[in-house]
Amino acid sequence: MLVGLSLAANLTSAATFVINPGLVYLYGWAGYLGYGLATPLGILVGLVLLSRRFRQLGDRYAALTLPQWIAARYGDRRLGVLYAVLSLLLITFMVLIVVGLARVLASVLGIGLVAALVLTIAIPMGYLLLGGAGAHTLTNTAQALIMLVVAVLLIGSGLSYWEGGLSGLLQRLAAIDPNLARPVNPESLLFRSPFEVFVANFVVGVAVITQPHLLSKALYLRSEADVGRYLLVGFGVAFVFFSVLLTGLYARLLMPEAGWWPTR
Repeated sequence: MLVGLSLAANLTSAATFVINPGLVYLYGWAGYLGYGLATPLGILVGLVLLSRRFRQLGDRYAALTLPQWIAARYGDRRLGVLYAVLSLLLITFMVLIVVGLARVLASVLGIGLVAALVLTIAIPMGYLLLGGAGAHTLTNTAQALIMLVVAVLLIGSGLSYWEGGLSGLLQRLAAIDPNLARPVNPESLLFRSPFEVFVANFVVGVAVITQPHLLSKALYLRSEADVGRYLLVGFGVAFVFFSVLLTGLYARLLMPEAGWWPTR
């Protein structure tokens, strides 16, 4: 269960809670179907297809990282080194996160940006060096539980808009703009066709699982019997997180024209 919660936290980026609800605000129901349903479905398929077999082989070779797994699985240390080097390219994403967190901390704590940057790097590096994968799992679990409380509050904040069920919600959106209530929004930048809404986002969801920090979570499990519970907990909690995108629809109903800009 702890590894499943850790997976859910890692699956959920700031985009899920901040950026994507804004895109759903702009493009309506089509945006939610793409990011809130098609992508999670792809993630579920990727988890089911890859996790069990990946863990079995990882257990056989005593591998704890993706490069180590690849080197052992194919009997080629050079291939493992190649994937380790490729994994280092994730530093670009780390820089994005570190800079963002440092700016938030500097503003909230009233300290300089350099001091905030040191805190942002030193705290996770400290507990990872002391506790390794166990500490990583526990801190991710704590993060997931906090996020779960916030997600439930956000999703529940718009229950009044569900009067009359889904059809009632879509009717309220259609009153603002008929395209907001359609499964495909021809006026949007990202959801103009069934392919863009469903196929592209499904493929992205499957691809997401192949990231080293996600796929390697299956290697933390003690036995084969844990895989089912791990998948149930991880995906179940992650789906709640993805449902936060409903707040984009709530916001559009509350503020029909707030922050509007041309779609083309």
